[in-house]
Amino acid sequence: MLIERNQMDNTKVPQHFRYIVPIVEALKELGGSGRASEVTDLIVKKLEVSEQELLEINKKVRPKIQKQVYWAKFFLAKTGYLSSPKWGVWKLTEKGLKSDFSTEDLVDIHQQNKEWWYSWFNASAEIKEK
Repeated sequence: MLIERNQMDNTKVPQHFRYIVPIVEALKELGGSGRASEVTDLIVKKLEVSEQELLEINKKVRPKIQKQVYWAKFFLAKTGYLSSPKWGVWKLTEKGLKSDFSTEDLVDIHQQNKEWWYSWFNASAEIKEK
């Protein structure tokens, strides 16, 4: 069940959350695991991401969509839905294979985990400043 972008726009969760469900669905479609590039390509295809959006880049000259997908992957890994058994490979855990997220589930997951998320994010920012 893909959650449409406009559904996520009205919630108080980070932007990358709109890619959580597509990552899980793409990995399920790929048999439970796949290379990061395969997953991202499948997400782009399923979400019908426009050429314009694919060309948007961040400060490090990377596509913004790639950054958002990687943040969603990081969050899924930290919350036990996904593992990375080797570099560049994403694999759903048992928890990830059983998941079937709704918009409300994502908001709940964010609420339950936002304290560690923001503390980790702020700690990372402080390290970069030093």
